[in-house]
Amino acid sequence: MMPPQYNGYPYYGTYNPGITNTSPQTAYFPPQSVQQPQIRSGGIVTVANEDEARRYPVAPGYTVTMRDETKPYLYEKTMGYSQLDQPIFRKARLVFEDDTTQTQESAPTQEKSPEPTPVYAELSQLEELKASVSEELQNLRRMIDNIKNPQNNNNNKDKGNRNDAK
Repeated sequence: MMPPQYNGYPYYGTYNPGITNTSPQTAYFPPQSVQQPQIRSGGIVTVANEDEARRYPVAPGYTVTMRDETKPYLYEKTMGYSQLDQPIFRKARLVFEDDTTQTQESAPTQEKSPEPTPVYAELSQLEELKASVSEELQNLRRMIDNIKNPQNNNNNKDKGNRNDAK
């Protein structure tokens, strides 16, 4: 084959007469499939255990929900939009309810606790109770005043001690 002739236009072809292709044709071998789950963006993926769920590949910006084959757990793994973000992994335990439990909850219960019966007291008992509550209330007020004004209490105690010493 001859190189193209110069016809006034530059030639930008890849023809190089000094190099010939002497390499044998290489056979195409497709990559061997590795048992790795596909990256999915929806649905529920079944995994063998929590460790497999943690290792499951998730594309950036996606969330994958996984179901454990052996235990009653659901896992959710979310990747941020950057590959530098740490994945967020959440684990939820499934609680199955029987049909009997649902019917018991939906049916109103007839056995309610009885209302408390009133207790009656005599007037003298009420007056005694009022007096004791009033006394305790006064004691609490004094304690609060002592806490609020500790300087006044210390001065009163010092004065009392001086008077006792004389």
